Amino acid sequence: MQPIDQVLHQLLLGTPMSRLHVFSCGHIIPPTHLTGVALSAGPTNQELDFTFQKRNLPKTMDEVGRILINLVRIVPAGVVCFFPSYSYEEQIISHWAGNGQLVAMKEKKTIFREPKSAAEVDAVLTSYAEECKKSGGLLFSVVGGKMSEGINFSDDLARCVVMVGLPYPNPSDLELVEQFKYMEKSGAKITSHEFYSNMCMKAVNQSIGRSIRHQTDYASIVLLDRRYNTQIIRSRLPQWINERTVHYPTFGPTLPHLVQFFKAHKAKE
Repeated sequence: MQPIDQVLHQLLLGTPMSRLHVFSCGHIIPPTHLTGVALSAGPTNQELDFTFQKRNLPKTMDEVGRILINLVRIVPAGVVCFFPSYSYEEQIISHWAGNGQLVAMKEKKTIFREPKSAAEVDAVLTSYAEECKKSGGLLFSVVGGKMSEGINFSDDLARCVVMVGLPYPNPSDLELVEQFKYMEKSGAKITSHEFYSNMCMKAVNQSIGRSIRHQTDYASIVLLDRRYNTQIIRSRLPQWINERTVHYPTFGPTLPHLVQFFKAHKAKE
């Protein structure tokens, strides 16, 4: 799983890169079975900046709400939306409940949230799967949470996966701080900044990869954050996703792009 450079440096510390040959396989699905969109701005042209300083701004949360309202109107079956943390999920959903956007989403799809208790996960997934077969479901989840690891959102469970922001870990975390110190002392060839970015993107890749689970499966991925349009982030996406992802500076082309994608697959059914 991308990014691979961190694994190479940790397992083969001190081995010159010139001696390494890395082989990466493509994915089993045809190229037409996945489409990705990376957005830098929303429907009102509000920049999608989910840095810690700006993600809590009402205008930022409003714009995410507008995007989801548009998506649930055109995406069939299930939509899974990942947030970078439980606290942000709680904050943004509370914000949508207050401004009426949550009601607008419910008009098109039944809303589910990742449960706090692991014992409730199966029940939530069962109910969500049932709604996906009817009018559709919208599942709010958290990167690194109970539903981003070990659960497959195949077929109608995730015809669209939305990733809100970039889930960078807390840089003040004591375990992470000590790991950075060790890397500096050991002379690791990968910098602490690269290691930090790799941790984030591994979590992203693990989450969005849940939507494609077999050869005939198909899904769309929508990445919300202007930073997904930077080379340093794009290079850390799996190649099979990166080469199928278009980068739009504005929201305008997104809906026609996705409508055409789902229309093509509907015709095959």
